[in-house]
Amino acid sequence: MTQKMQVIINPVAGQDEPVLQQLNAVLRECAVDWEIAVTKQAGDARRFAQQAVHHGVDIVAAYGGDGTVAEVASGLVGSSVALAILPGGTANVMALELGIPTDLAQAARLACGVESRLEKIDMGQVYDKHFLLRAGVGLEAAITEQADRSLKDRLGILAYFWSALRNLRNPEIAHYQLVLDGQAIECAGVTCT
Repeated sequence: MTQKMQVIINPVAGQDEPVLQQLNAVLRECAVDWEIAVTKQAGDARRFAQQAVHHGVDIVAAYGGDGTVAEVASGLVGSSVALAILPGGTANVMALELGIPTDLAQAARLACGVESRLEKIDMGQVYDKHFLLRAGVGLEAAITEQADRSLKDRLGILAYFWSALRNLRNPEIAHYQLVLDGQAIECAGVTCT
């Protein structure tokens, strides 16, 4: 069971719900001592996670979307502190992949250790940036980049489909040279994931 938790919240995440009220109710019920940090800009979530490790928390919970989750996770690299995902973003792909409920109260109960288990997962790294789901260049990167905050606020998850349709009109063909497990591969395509 979790005793001390740091919750990192992205206030512009895709969901519109009373986050603090729900978290307070569940974490009080589970007798968890918790602190909250609210991000204001890129890099805050990583810094808050690193500070939480330094202060000896049992777990760091990230409330937001996949970007917030990845940034918090990058702040935990090299530590033994667990990451809890409280899905609050537009798509929440990482939470879905791991079977974490999209209901905030249910996800918070998992973070408290109620019917949960720890799983180690791999993180990728490109230069100094860590990622969890995948790294993509070309079409996939353009789709994600153009599904910006204002579009997600207006369309929700449909922002990604809208962006995909816009980008599929004139996709750029790129030539990729990859070395995977020592084997050189050359190919052309619109995206590389």
